[in-house]
Amino acid sequence: MLDHPDHYASSSKVVIGVGERKVVDLPLEPVPAVYETWWFWTIIGGVALTGGAIGVGVALTTERGPDEGSIDPGSIVIRPERAPTPGLGLSTTRASVAGKSHASVTLHWAWQL
Repeated sequence: MLDHPDHYASSSKVVIGVGERKVVDLPLEPVPAVYETWWFWTIIGGVALTGGAIGVGVALTTERGPDEGSIDPGSIVIRPERAPTPGLGLSTTRASVAGKSHASVTLHWAWQL
């Protein structure tokens, strides 16, 4: 039996008669590093897949309320859309649909030639 700490053990049965000489070749197969094994990458892939599935599940099932903001509707006006000079306008509105409050922000661009 041939044994080495960085290789798998190897053995062979040999019959030698009296006065005979025999050369025996025993291959030494190196023990792979942990990151070179199939089971290591299977575990890594499973953990990554599970984490991704949990992340997607949380992202798809978590909804933020529309009225969770610090800007009150109608409080921002840069330049109204009907201003005498061309420019950019921003307005906010609030609506109630099926008992739920919704807020929206609208950006207006007016240009005169």
